[in-house]
Amino acid sequence: MDLATLIGFIAGSVIILMAIVLGGDAATFVNVPSILVVVGGTAAATFMKFPMADCIYALKTGVGMAFKDDMQNPSELVERIKDLANRARKDGLLALEDEPVNNEFFQKGIQLCVDGQQPEFVKKVLDNDMEKSIERMELGAEIYQGIGDAAPAFGMIGT
Repeated sequence: MDLATLIGFIAGSVIILMAIVLGGDAATFVNVPSILVVVGGTAAATFMKFPMADCIYALKTGVGMAFKDDMQNPSELVERIKDLANRARKDGLLALEDEPVNNEFFQKGIQLCVDGQQPEFVKKVLDNDMEKSIERMELGAEIYQGIGDAAPAFGMIGT
């Protein structure tokens, strides 16, 4: 889990709760009809603009990316590639079959090589996977931008 995201989430929540507790009246801070207008209106506008399956995928991916720290260090990945290349040169491609690799994209490339696929085919498959991944990430960004565009308008309506 990404520590900075967790700290920010907890700090923000604590500050809001302290403001409510110290402010006296929770009704000043929490207005259920306004919350329904903002959250419901933003969700409705987003669902009108994007397919439901894309919205659900973007929500799952966005929350997962915010709270998971699974980014790999590029220099560590390069070192791992060099180690595997040396092993393949020394022991052959089949030696890589049982090597643990914690990167799905990289693992797929290794498996295609171990399976004896031609380099052009491996490149084509991995290029296609990369393009699809980029398209999904761009769509997710577009959905979150749509949420960001709609939420302030519904916030004004809700107040």
